[in-house]
Amino acid sequence: MSNFASDNSKWLKNYSEKVNKTRQKSNGNKWIIPVVFVIMIGGFIGIMIANGGLNDPQKLNAIKIMGGIGGFMLILSIILIATGKKKVASSRTSDNLNELIRSAEEAAAFDEQMAQSPLFSAEIPTGNLFATKDYLGKKFSHMGDETYEFVRIKDIASLHYTAYKEGVIAKSYIIDLRDSAGKVMMNASIENRAKLDSFIENLKTVLPGLEITVE
Repeated sequence: MSNFASDNSKWLKNYSEKVNKTRQKSNGNKWIIPVVFVIMIGGFIGIMIANGGLNDPQKLNAIKIMGGIGGFMLILSIILIATGKKKVASSRTSDNLNELIRSAEEAAAFDEQMAQSPLFSAEIPTGNLFATKDYLGKKFSHMGDETYEFVRIKDIASLHYTAYKEGVIAKSYIIDLRDSAGKVMMNASIENRAKLDSFIENLKTVLPGLEITVE
């Protein structure tokens, strides 16, 4: 897999920095509660020892149990602190774009298109689908991170959809975008028929030969 997107796309670099800052900020406070809990346990053990806990079998057993809990919480705190310092979160989008973008010129064209307003967009439950000149993108939340997936519009051959129903009423529609070999390139959920019809109509403006299949 090439790294043309990671090395050349300004949009991807800015996106990665934004997501990493958001993740680090959210992780920054996770270690506070376990550390405070460890301090409280340490204080409790200290009081028990000062009151002769080492000479009392019942108190000594309680000290051992509390010490074990405190040790576990300390290890958890260390893990959370280490996780908070790592640069994470953007690999899914980076891997996707590195598979699609094969040159510095393509990275520059992608950046230019992402800087413009989308040709059209459609709401999905956790984000939206949108189109640029060459790409169809999906923005959504994945494990708390703002995440993107992209496919080349010219590679889309068909759209397959099925209705998710409650009783006889269709509540939402699951769509698959597939290539000419029938491989699923992207999927999404669209909330109602009007939004689905609008998305299909807009997609056909850039893909006149798009095949539609109801499953």
